[in-house]
Amino acid sequence: MASLLKDLRSAPGKMSKVFILQWMGNLGLMLLAALWLQIPDSHVWQFTLSIISGVLIGLGALWLYARTVSELRRPTTSALVRMLLLVVFVTGWLLVIYLIGQLREKEGLFAGFWNSKMVPDLRYFLNYSRLLVWQEQFYDLAQWTFAGFMLPVALEMCASGLRWINFKQSRQVYRHWQYWLVVVVAGLAGMALTGALARWTPGKGVAVETVSLLGRLGVAYTADIFLWCFVLTLTANYLEAAD
Repeated sequence: MASLLKDLRSAPGKMSKVFILQWMGNLGLMLLAALWLQIPDSHVWQFTLSIISGVLIGLGALWLYARTVSELRRPTTSALVRMLLLVVFVTGWLLVIYLIGQLREKEGLFAGFWNSKMVPDLRYFLNYSRLLVWQEQFYDLAQWTFAGFMLPVALEMCASGLRWINFKQSRQVYRHWQYWLVVVVAGLAGMALTGALARWTPGKGVAVETVSLLGRLGVAYTADIFLWCFVLTLTANYLEAAD
């Protein structure tokens, strides 16, 4: 536990600059994406503008995270190389999310099948609702565990290019149980807090609900960015120690 507390105290060293960069950058990207969705496509020039602006927003997102890597590590790669490598990791992450999503859609089918195959004594304890909840929790855990595997490799590869092949730094990160604890707890806490704030509807009336919604979204967004940046800086610190 003392080691965990020491690691947590060391993480905020780089975090302030990364937090500001991520908070402002992601907010700007979301606002631009909202404006992009308002572009009509009834004319050729509007469709062309939509395509060009969408590509520019995507490049802006890649630049933001390439810049974040440079703040966390001392990169030997160019910004363009980091952006290209980020495309590979983002594609891999989206593929994993898609596969987990396919399994989530079949939770009810799996729960009903498993419950029907159990002996009567277990069927009451392992009922349909409980099996649904356990599946959801398992997929959440699998999602963030995979993110924990991917993050050190992504940071090291984007910063060092092909030097990451020796996999030494990432293996050193994996050996810290504190790292896995922080990744899983941060992921689950972010999901739980965001869901709770989204479902909470205090007050009545359009004006009150609008202000409440903006406030709750702001708190959830800031908390999620904070947790994300904390995990990033902790991972970078472990990679630096492995160097």
